[in-house]
Amino acid sequence: MPGFKLLLKNNFKNTVKNKIQFVGLVILVFLTSFIFTIIEVSKQRVENNYNTFISAQVSNQHDFIVNFADTNYVKNANKGADQFENITDSNIRQNVILEFLKQQLDNKAKSESFYYNRVEARTFSLGNNKIIKAVTLNHHQMIDRFIVATGMPIDFYMQYYESINNETRRWIYLTPQFAQKNNIKINDIIRLQTDQYGTTIKVADSELKKVDLTSYQHQDINKWLPSSSYKNQNWFRVVGFGQSADYITPIIDASHPFPNMKNEGIAYVDPRLFGLVETTVADKTGQSYEVTALDLAKQVLIPESQLDREIYYVGKFNHTNTDSVRSLYSQTINNYLNSDKGEYVGLNSYYVKTLSTGLPVATFRTDKRYQFSNRITYFTTTLSAFISGSYILITILLIISFFVLILVVRRQAVYNKIFIWFIF
Repeated sequence: MPGFKLLLKNNFKNTVKNKIQFVGLVILVFLTSFIFTIIEVSKQRVENNYNTFISAQVSNQHDFIVNFADTNYVKNANKGADQFENITDSNIRQNVILEFLKQQLDNKAKSESFYYNRVEARTFSLGNNKIIKAVTLNHHQMIDRFIVATGMPIDFYMQYYESINNETRRWIYLTPQFAQKNNIKINDIIRLQTDQYGTTIKVADSELKKVDLTSYQHQDINKWLPSSSYKNQNWFRVVGFGQSADYITPIIDASHPFPNMKNEGIAYVDPRLFGLVETTVADKTGQSYEVTALDLAKQVLIPESQLDREIYYVGKFNHTNTDSVRSLYSQTINNYLNSDKGEYVGLNSYYVKTLSTGLPVATFRTDKRYQFSNRITYFTTTLSAFISGSYILITILLIISFFVLILVVRRQAVYNKIFIWFIF
């Protein structure tokens, strides 16, 4: 018994002597547990916030996108007359055909029936490498609805949309990340296009001519701008910050495939600033369709070229919430619009991509063949990469902890073996 007491006493002394290894092992175990807990909590929080934001009750993220850019309109060979050939405006005809397809699928009670919204965006460049993507803030939007994070509630904004004073034409929302990185506050006055006073996004920072707005700080822009010396300027008051589910990641265009929160931002504006009007168009059979058209005379925010103008349609299926089925239905929609299979729903013409007939016109939400799919997938891909990297770090820490533990135990075992031989 005295020998065992001496052995235990000696083990305690060795532990104290090797306290650096012991403390290091404890720290590694604690650090591993701490990192794992933080990752799990953060993952759950981010995923819950993301899923809530894109849900049907909030922004209602689209199931598929229809993009007619860079397409040719092709007539089916040996088929019936094209009922839409009398519509000469290509953008209106695209809208009409999509509306026709929607109605046909509704009437036939097809499982892939859908509803949709038209979205238009225009790109503007300013000084200091700032690029702004102005997106239509459609008050009838059902899909990819704009959600206010801070500032003027959207319901309040919509109350003034039909006002005879057109207040909303001078109001603008920005994405919060861009605003924060550029020190833009609610009620700041900004520009989207260069003018005689400057090229900076904040009017107060104008570098070509000094602009003094101090006397207007407590007034809405609609009150003072029309009667001021700046009445001819396209300036806007920032009324809030927010975003929509089709711009989870603010990717501007094909030349900027990765987000740059400092220099690239999304702005949400009154669609009438683009000269967009609602109108009715009839096909050759006399069937009428409600569509969105461009009135050149009513444009305020005019792009430098048609390359800076982006038009697409976001769609949502009525009868499924399963992504695998949504993806299949998206392919069906593409077959109707992108091939002669459209004849099954009464379409005698279809669209093919100009540069490659292999690219679809309609794509599922995460389909990589759509050039701007990263607006949706970049966030989830980055989140997955971060989580995977974190788990790799945890694994490395666990391996290090295991080897340290083995070394300490082996060293202690060897020492105990020598000590037991000595005392017995």
